[in-house]
Amino acid sequence: MILAYHRVSSNRALDAIMETGQIIPGIYRLDPDLIRKLCAQLLEYNPASPGAHGLRELIEEATAHFLEVQERFPGPKTSETALKCEDILSGDAGRIFLSPGNWSEAGRGLGWPLSGFAFDAEYLVSRGARYRLRDLLSAYWSLIRKTLDDPEVASPTEAKRRILDGLLEIQDGGELAGEDALAALESFRLQPGDELLHPYDRKRSGWPTQTEIVWDGPLPFGVAVEIWRDDAGIVSTIPD
Repeated sequence: MILAYHRVSSNRALDAIMETGQIIPGIYRLDPDLIRKLCAQLLEYNPASPGAHGLRELIEEATAHFLEVQERFPGPKTSETALKCEDILSGDAGRIFLSPGNWSEAGRGLGWPLSGFAFDAEYLVSRGARYRLRDLLSAYWSLIRKTLDDPEVASPTEAKRRILDGLLEIQDGGELAGEDALAALESFRLQPGDELLHPYDRKRSGWPTQTEIVWDGPLPFGVAVEIWRDDAGIVSTIPD
């Protein structure tokens, strides 16, 4: 089996997921008012350029889209997120991210507990999940920065088109699906006896870093093979 881990921001979030039966992407639960705050620093870069005006329009459109989605799926809002402005503009707020092989280290600096779920990555890929070869955040930022700096960008409309087209191109070039994704994940396969080890002790030399499994939309936790709270497994359904 090849495991992929989803780390949650708190044990309260873990309990909510177990109660509702699914892991919900940020677009369903993140307070839309937070988007402008997350994007404030990005707007400080070359703020008078046509590109910046286009970026402001994209941010407002993203906020409106969050509000529209949450009208159809009402529920409590949260400000707990690891998402950046670039992630939101790219559509990543509508996705669930999992770390193949072990827990993501991204949550450590945010003070997140070692709580969450492990899934069978092959199962997820067979149902449409993709293998992201690296963290794309820096590529997103580079694209936006170049758009804001480019003197040939003459209007907000052109800036928006460049940003949106560029974000899709980055994702297309940075993700694998189907058999290609399964082949790339093979190095993460559990070896006999690994299922008895703590996740960190399962790690093998040569594992790629900053790779991710990307799932579009809510992810049912009922297909998880492990559930963890505070670095302790509370349920394990990995077959013997």
